[in-house]
Amino acid sequence: MKTGGSPRWRRIAGIVVGLSVIVVIAVLLLGGGESPTDVAIAFYRAANEGNYARAEGYLAPEVRMAWQMMPMMPSFDTAVDGATKGGTITRIEVEEATEYGRVSATVWLRLDYQDGSREQDVLTLTRVDRRWRIFTSTLLIMP
Repeated sequence: MKTGGSPRWRRIAGIVVGLSVIVVIAVLLLGGGESPTDVAIAFYRAANEGNYARAEGYLAPEVRMAWQMMPMMPSFDTAVDGATKGGTITRIEVEEATEYGRVSATVWLRLDYQDGSREQDVLTLTRVDRRWRIFTSTLLIMP
């Protein structure tokens, strides 16, 4: 009784496995596949759910530090509550996104709220350790 299949099928399986490994390595080296729009949407979803720690994790480190070091500014939680109108966002839509090389990007979002109102936010993002992070937002009061 033969095991392992024919040499042809083993060769095809080897090629498929090899290509899969190459794709995984490429994704890891190029930043894990999170696009600027993915990060912007994930930020607002976390903020809308009241998960401030997760939302803050999408900010660039210098922006996080600025929130902590500027006592005259409203707290991050307060600013996020204002932008989400107390967690009442019903829809987040990307209107436009532009990447400037692999260094920075701008994402235009439209946010719809339970009360029927609508806001637009323009976020700029920057690369930090091969990951996109939010640097500024027109809707949030950024320090």
